[in-house]
Amino acid sequence: MMDEAIASAELTEPFEAPNKDLQALNDLVEEYTNKETELMRVENELATRDEQFANFITTQKRLAEQKAVLTDMIKEEMTKRGLREHETDTVILKLTPLGKFKAADIEAVPDELCKIVKSLDNKKVKAYAELNGKLPEGVESLGDRLTIKVKGE
Repeated sequence: MMDEAIASAELTEPFEAPNKDLQALNDLVEEYTNKETELMRVENELATRDEQFANFITTQKRLAEQKAVLTDMIKEEMTKRGLREHETDTVILKLTPLGKFKAADIEAVPDELCKIVKSLDNKKVKAYAELNGKLPEGVESLGDRLTIKVKGE
């Protein structure tokens, strides 16, 4: 039973980027989520078994590598399509600003959004964007963070 769980949690190597259509990404996200959940369950069972635990750690590392590739692909595709949020049957994908911003012309940014040294106050800019649904004039985000929330947790 335990060997079957490990075998079902193993990833195919090498990880190849699929066609970047939205359904393929949805399928990859669901596959990743199922494998991550299975690995967490198996980790508890294997904690005392040396050889099986070593195999588990190897699989876990491969899954982390797959997650990094998948996250980059999802961010790229969502950005390309202008999506800030996407929901599947199992997860909610959301692009949120990293909380770090830059201004093309710092003098054009209102003083209340800047520190005394006239640099952007990222916390204030983030709060402004959350309240107003957009960034202030002259401010652009330096990137997005992808959050993946498994439904039911």
